[in-house]
Amino acid sequence: MEPTILDCGHELVKPSHLGTGYARTSDNKQICYACATARQIEEMKTATKFGGYLSGGAVTDWGGGVLAEVTGHVRKTMQRAPNGSRYELVTFRAKDKHGALWSCRGTGEGMLVHMRRVKGA
Repeated sequence: MEPTILDCGHELVKPSHLGTGYARTSDNKQICYACATARQIEEMKTATKFGGYLSGGAVTDWGGGVLAEVTGHVRKTMQRAPNGSRYELVTFRAKDKHGALWSCRGTGEGMLVHMRRVKGA
């Protein structure tokens, strides 16, 4: 069986975790996870908001590519939802590959993290 070549020119490699091994661009092209990470790192140069996943001491993309490194303590606090339930909120700072600082918050390890660029940093 011939290997599947993606639109980025790389061969499709199925990951060991859940996932397809490829990402889709806004114009519906299939690209490998490494190319998707490179695109996202480039997009972070001008973005003021971004999303990723907390994974150890880093913020990663879906494919596991590192977008930013956690630079300080990950603070965990319990929050109360409008329905009365409680959930953990984690907040921290991260530095991207371009040296920009981000203020980050999410609900824990492996979960979505909302990132906002720190002004003046």
